[in-house]
Amino acid sequence: MRFPMRWSPFLRAAAAEEAAGRGWRLYLVGGTVRDLLLGRPGFDVDLSVEGDAIELAKIIAGFTR
Repeated sequence: MRFPMRWSPFLRAAAAEEAAGRGWRLYLVGGTVRDLLLGRPGFDVDLSVEGDAIELAKIIAGFTR
């Protein structure tokens, strides 16, 4: 199963690029990974960051409004 396309622009532009620009590593984790591996439809995205998670969450929130 491929990652739902509706999430790709958000993850690339908001999460991945912002994290990378700060030198942080960002990972797709949890139920999202499980659902992808099992081919199940899912609607949530679980992320883990090696960096300031609160700062990244605030940045990401600005992209979703």
